Amino acid sequence: MITWLFTIVLVVLVLFVYKYVTREEITPVTPSEEKEKTIAVLPLKNWSGDVELEYVSDGMTDAIITKLSGIQSIERVVPFTSVLQYKDSNMDIQRIADELGVSYVLEGNFKLSGDQVQSNLKLIEAKESKPVWSLEYSGLWKSDEIFQLQADVAENVAQYIKADVTREEIEQIQMVPTKNTEAYMLYLEGFYQINVLDNPNLENSISLFEKAIKLDSTFIEPYSALGNNYVMTGLVWGISNEQEAWRKAKPYFEKALELDSLKGGRQNQQIMSSYLSGKFHFDWDLQSMEDLHQVERGKLDPFNGIAYNDYSRKMGRFQESMTHINKIIAADPTNSILFMSKGVVYYFMGEEEKAMALFETHNKTSGYNYFYLMETAKYYYYMDKIDQSSQQLKKLLDNFEDRPPIVLWLMAVHAQLEENDIVLNESLEKLHAKFKDNTSGSPGWFIALYYCHMKEYDKAFEWLEKSYDHHEVEMMWLKEEPLLRPLRTDPRYVDLYERVGFSKISPITPYTAEVENKN
Repeated sequence: MITWLFTIVLVVLVLFVYKYVTREEITPVTPSEEKEKTIAVLPLKNWSGDVELEYVSDGMTDAIITKLSGIQSIERVVPFTSVLQYKDSNMDIQRIADELGVSYVLEGNFKLSGDQVQSNLKLIEAKESKPVWSLEYSGLWKSDEIFQLQADVAENVAQYIKADVTREEIEQIQMVPTKNTEAYMLYLEGFYQINVLDNPNLENSISLFEKAIKLDSTFIEPYSALGNNYVMTGLVWGISNEQEAWRKAKPYFEKALELDSLKGGRQNQQIMSSYLSGKFHFDWDLQSMEDLHQVERGKLDPFNGIAYNDYSRKMGRFQESMTHINKIIAADPTNSILFMSKGVVYYFMGEEEKAMALFETHNKTSGYNYFYLMETAKYYYYMDKIDQSSQQLKKLLDNFEDRPPIVLWLMAVHAQLEENDIVLNESLEKLHAKFKDNTSGSPGWFIALYYCHMKEYDKAFEWLEKSYDHHEVEMMWLKEEPLLRPLRTDPRYVDLYERVGFSKISPITPYTAEVENKN
């Protein structure tokens, strides 16, 4: 589930407009040998004196990253999620560059006071810690200059790291998503809040995106963001039931695709990937996702690669899943969540020692990430590492308030193992209540998994049927869910497998460790 949730966290941010008051260019350093065209854009420091403007400075950072990432001759641009860890760091630039594996670092600051903007940017050649280019901006906060600033920075950085930029890439860099400053501000604020990933912020971001659309009905990004937002609320949090969430998400994706086609289709692949992943999970449309996967499987696109890694795992194609995740890690080698996902693939391939080694390494850097804790708690349990699973669950419960069905299931499992009847009964009661209320997060599925844990398979099938009747999204794990392995030859499982639609794509394979390793 974590990898799917990562597919929907796609950003194009920031805003901030300028006039040149001074523009200082530093003579480029002449390297003794050709340097790799790899760069990290560190989070711009918010010097506005107002923490409420963090979303704008973060947005500026991500917008530059997005534009640089569109230049094919730049070998690697570190994603925003990976540079965010250095937001408040005083670490030496050389050390940061070493950790991120880049030759260049762009750093700077941002200050907004009323309608006046100031910013200073500096491009540093990391090995020598020498600045090779810098810009100072000062001007008014005006919509017609926002995107020109972003384009100017991206083009100058490309020039100074000697990256070739095609005409098509320049057109993409200079593209103006909206001419409405307020709409863009609302979009940025909404995206900033959606990344917090809790109920209040998810709900508030929906309102912000809707307001942005009212101000500019041709602005693509809020439509796509609303589609992704509703998908998230339907997958986990219980803000709305799953089918209601998809009913709301689907027209936003379709509108985003329509608008994108009128603007040259530059975002088609990303929007379509999110849309078809939604159809896969909510409509159980396996064939459309399979068709897209077969067409795109050889392409290296980190966004789609995450979706295909998730799809490959659910279809039992573990070697293919490993290929996808390795390509994504090569593009983003400091992201602990990706290494956790790789550990999950190792688990499915039967290489549990490698899975646990990756978990143990990255527990130190992602030990308080909600999804990291949730997923590692689950897979430690699957590997019968109950103490480690319990530790991850405890961290999650101590640091986060949300209790979606998957967490309630983990709580019930551990309560049963610890003979804690009070927590066990409370967790199961909450799961049953969520199922009765038809909330998101697949509560029926996780009640079934609890009975699988107890080896009460008749009750497990009873709840799998209820999960099927509610059309729960976790049913897409029917083929490869570890707790269902003993049931693959049961006629009730075979019948359910047929009805969900898996047999059209892949026949049932009775589980053995040898079969798993071949995949």
